[in-house]
Amino acid sequence: MVEAIEDLFVPIAIYNNVKGRDAKVLKRYREPAWNNPVTRFVDASGADVIPRRDRVWTTAGVADRMLRALEKDGRKIPPWFSAFAKETRMKKPPTGANLKALDASVFRLVAPTPAQATALEARLKKKRPVKGILSPRQLALAKRVRAALKKRPKRFDGITRPVTWTDVANVRAAIESKLK
Repeated sequence: MVEAIEDLFVPIAIYNNVKGRDAKVLKRYREPAWNNPVTRFVDASGADVIPRRDRVWTTAGVADRMLRALEKDGRKIPPWFSAFAKETRMKKPPTGANLKALDASVFRLVAPTPAQATALEARLKKKRPVKGILSPRQLALAKRVRAALKKRPKRFDGITRPVTWTDVANVRAAIESKLK
């Protein structure tokens, strides 16, 4: 989610309890001071790309609004982000268990989400490219991991791929720490 926000949009935080420039922005958009957080999608001129909506606090809700903003703005939606957004809406996401081809590959060390892990497994079993499943940062991480494994093959021993959503950030942090 962070990668999509940073790479597909220009994120800006406007504080709702600070005077000066932030207060002027609040006034421009008629946002009350001390309001609950609101995510707006605006174009370069500051016009709303999609209508403002408050009380969107879930990952699925924000991801869906990001998709709508990209579509409305006529921008191409990367397949990896489309799949991520779909995964956030799943009532019961895949568990990522018994993925032997993935677990034997470097891609287990890019902290894939459970749905990504399932898609990777299918592609790896058929020896097909993984393009479109992984984000650009995950592909770059795979390249760094491969290089690190050539120098020290056991560097990532003990790190297992994430099995649930809540594991993804911790596994990614563990991988990054081993790359230092």
